[in-house]
Amino acid sequence: NITATVSLALGIGLSAVSFDAVHVVFCQRFIGAVPLVKIFAIAMAARGFTLPVGQYLVIANRERDLALFFVMEAVIASLLIFSVSYLHGTIWEVALASTTVAVLSPLRLAYLLTQFPAVSPRSVISAVVRPAAAAIIMYFTVAWLVVAMPAPGLARLLLSILAGAAAFTGVLGVLWQLSGRPQGIETEVYTRAKAVAASATNRVATARNRH
Repeated sequence: NITATVSLALGIGLSAVSFDAVHVVFCQRFIGAVPLVKIFAIAMAARGFTLPVGQYLVIANRERDLALFFVMEAVIASLLIFSVSYLHGTIWEVALASTTVAVLSPLRLAYLLTQFPAVSPRSVISAVVRPAAAAIIMYFTVAWLVVAMPAPGLARLLLSILAGAAAFTGVLGVLWQLSGRPQGIETEVYTRAKAVAASATNRVATARNRH
């Protein structure tokens, strides 16, 4: 849940603000790189779903299985990139070929489900649905803001980041509440926030008592 939340927030978020990010950081002349940024951002989000699979395999002393997955993905990526380059594909086609490996990530997850009965499909779906829904709403929130503010620039980029972060956090929190507060990144944030609030309250109370 934590890796899915972070990868979706960053990947989909970067995809949503890619035009303004490229415009602000690299100026107008590199605006043609926006599709490339979108491709790699979405690929990053997709791969984030299966990052914990490697941790499970290492804990279970199955490093060889994990290494085989890496080798398989590297071979497939190399073949795709070489084929597209040999056929004189554009840089966008090469990028699409290289990110196609992200589609293979679910194979790791499928292997995990078959080898570790304690990890059920229901638990995986539960961990992914909330951040996925939050990421979708975040994307459309930023898209609406871009339409409302046609002029690209730093101001729109900052507002898009703030609006996207607020939408993602708000939807994630609401879905967490509606789901019965299951374990996940929301639980960690909520617990730490309560601890910080309690500590601040105690300090204020102590300061008042001294006066």
